[in-house]
Amino acid sequence: MQFDISNINVDKEHFLSALEIYLYKPHVINKRVTTVRFALALTRQDRIYSTGRNIVNKRTLVSKNPRIYHDQDEYILSDDISFEFRPIPSNCSETKSCCVEIPVYRFELLTNENLIRLKVDGEQSTKEISWLSDILLSKIVRWCQNDIENSTENTTLKLISIEEYQREYERLKVKYGKYLTENWCENTDPQKHVFEDLGIASYLLTYCRQYASLFDKPIKFLDLGCGNGLLTFLLSSEGYPALGIDMRSRRSWSLFGSSLYLQSLIDPKSFSLHEFIISNQYTLLIGNHSDELTPWLPVLARQCFCNVFLLPCCFFDFSGKKFMTNNHDQSTQYEQYLSYVGEIANVLDFDIKKDKLRIPSTKNICFMLHDKNGERSSETIRRCLLDHFNIDINLEHAQPQLSNHPSTLVKSKPDFYSTKFSIAQILFQHLIKHDDSLTLSSAYDLLPNEIREELKSENGGLKSIILSYRHALYFNPQTKLIILSNPQSNSITAKQKPSSKITFRTKPCFFYMFHPDRCPLTDEQCAFSHKHHSNE
Repeated sequence: MQFDISNINVDKEHFLSALEIYLYKPHVINKRVTTVRFALALTRQDRIYSTGRNIVNKRTLVSKNPRIYHDQDEYILSDDISFEFRPIPSNCSETKSCCVEIPVYRFELLTNENLIRLKVDGEQSTKEISWLSDILLSKIVRWCQNDIENSTENTTLKLISIEEYQREYERLKVKYGKYLTENWCENTDPQKHVFEDLGIASYLLTYCRQYASLFDKPIKFLDLGCGNGLLTFLLSSEGYPALGIDMRSRRSWSLFGSSLYLQSLIDPKSFSLHEFIISNQYTLLIGNHSDELTPWLPVLARQCFCNVFLLPCCFFDFSGKKFMTNNHDQSTQYEQYLSYVGEIANVLDFDIKKDKLRIPSTKNICFMLHDKNGERSSETIRRCLLDHFNIDINLEHAQPQLSNHPSTLVKSKPDFYSTKFSIAQILFQHLIKHDDSLTLSSAYDLLPNEIREELKSENGGLKSIILSYRHALYFNPQTKLIILSNPQSNSITAKQKPSSKITFRTKPCFFYMFHPDRCPLTDEQCAFSHKHHSNE
């Protein structure tokens, strides 16, 4: 059986580059696979396919979920115009293969006929053959038509063993996943927060085992700005001493164990905080979406002889203000902020390691900063930052956030005048007018150019904004389509848990403001404000 895609105008170099992506990074197209492992040497049996023109290799596709799918070994035969894959039959009968189990499938470039051909050993159409022809072949053609650099490099988890990470993640997911999602007591989405922190914990546990020699003292975690405290709980449950500090306690702390947490304002210049870190011999500070504390944590770690794990999210400088740059190149604000954090670590003379995590977040670049044991006084650190960034850290200060109470929250501009609100309003009104659904790309196309420019400086992408306005817009994770939310789901009884306190309704109701039929709920029933909000 064969499948052809013609009129593609692809040369050998682009064809081979595209096939190398599938060869070295099969997980980008096959979601059952976590990574690939190549044989260090071939046996005599392995060389039975070798001919004068074929290069023979052997790889193992490592399953992402070994409870369901087993690893799959394959021979690869290649020359300058083709790649042939020969899955090796497995004796495992309890689980399925993580890849197709067709005896032979082959991709070849026919330059004279201007086409790419897929040949499959077998005449009867199956789901596996459909996957090869409809999914894999189409993807390879798209890869051929783009300039691809560094196709053989892992783009995520470069610092650690992917296999070990995946085993750790599966173990933690089985051990904690169901319990945490079923007992989640925060108002946030447990599917995102639980599995994101499981991924971060798996990374830290794998990293600490793999790089144990870089830590001169037993590892002891201090999570500054710990939020819901889940990461602290996971690390502690896995045998590491860990403490989380945040200025506001969370309901989840009592679920995880209140002794793991300390409610306190975090002043990075406080002598008592320095003394607390040093006297308790914390060795690894964690800044997981630590907001205003992010640029300060490398400074604090340098002063307290610690290492740092940083996962930057929101963009703040040393003054606690929004990070701004005069660099007008093509890089995004996120990339510029990562560069800024990296500069701080470099000036402070850390051994810098940078990686990309496998977590359900667009802000997934992390830093691991190791103290080089070079003692520096606070004055020396101040001078280094003053000389390089022209700021005096004795004057600039990360402003502690005020507690979330109506009497103390002071904002120069209400949330509902923001760029995010404008985007939600545009999409909401379009869906009302046209009574249809939108893809993410078509939603982006609806935005005016000035809104698109402002979107670049917002935290999170278009999808994140839509999810934050779920009371107005619903993003279906299966179909990937955006539709109007059901206004009945905005009733106070649907939103409020039995233990919830009375809340102030400040967010405007989109249905009341923009829908021609207004909101079907009364003022008393709706969890959102029915007051008139002006954009003047």
